[in-house]
Amino acid sequence: MKRIVVLFHLLFGILYITASLSPATAQGLEEITHSLQTGSSKTLGKYLHDNVTLNINNTLSDYSKNQAEQILRDFFRKNPPKEFKVLHQDEPGDKSWFIIGQYHNEEAVFNVLVKGLKQEEKLVVLTIEFTKQ
Repeated sequence: MKRIVVLFHLLFGILYITASLSPATAQGLEEITHSLQTGSSKTLGKYLHDNVTLNINNTLSDYSKNQAEQILRDFFRKNPPKEFKVLHQDEPGDKSWFIIGQYHNEEAVFNVLVKGLKQEEKLVVLTIEFTKQ
């Protein structure tokens, strides 16, 4: 009987910890999506990894966090968002996650892929791709 009580408390503890961490990652995905909807490189910059791979119109390069934020600022300035639609979103599991969407401005539509990791219960963006349709 004592063993069942210990297992029950262990299981309840694991479920409690898992449930309490989910809102933070959900909020992170929401902020990343919102930053793409509003064209906010500053908000998106909070989630960038120290080294980020950007692919904008088939120009692929690796950048530091600060460089990537500047390039994204220039992209959003040249292509102000009209709409960003999430087509598919993978909830952060143990490690990786992604967002697939479409970024619309006045003149063009870009397919968007954002890939990242969950590190210490915080989401970090490793790769962002904007491919013009």
